[in-house]
Amino acid sequence: MLTPAKPRVLWLIILGFFITDSLVVWVHYETNFLIASWAHAIEPNQRHLVWELVWKNLEGLIYLIPIAAAFFWFALREYPGSVSFFAFNPQRPVWATTWSVMLGGYLCLVPYSFYIQAARLHPLESVQDLVWCYVVVCARSSLMHSTFGQRKPKTQTSNSGSTPSSPAAPTDPIV
Repeated sequence: MLTPAKPRVLWLIILGFFITDSLVVWVHYETNFLIASWAHAIEPNQRHLVWELVWKNLEGLIYLIPIAAAFFWFALREYPGSVSFFAFNPQRPVWATTWSVMLGGYLCLVPYSFYIQAARLHPLESVQDLVWCYVVVCARSSLMHSTFGQRKPKTQTSNSGSTPSSPAAPTDPIV
């Protein structure tokens, strides 16, 4: 499986995720409210509770969006194009392993969340979990090809300005 060829596609998916999140939360709580009122567990005049919960979710999104935007900017700033989901950078094994463990550990929680939402008959949340999983996997694959922290090739100065060193000169990346 491959990531999209252009980073704009991922940015649109991320934007769509955050725009539709409040709608998905509203559908979730509205469905639960209707089920509870049908079962006489909640009085129908307590519908304002749904909007309070949606507002709390929106507040959380307002705090989360700058953090998520910074992470995805960092992950996608050197987007390599269409690469494998299972990309690994053998020149930077510590970098690749660290990101794989961090994001892979997070992704281990997604199947459980997907199962719970599917079992509770919340298909929108199940789709949202799968979309978020896809975006995180694409960010991880992009991070495998990142050059963050690597040394730049040394340049030689001459009278006409700076020129890159000869192509035969080895460059050692920082691990």
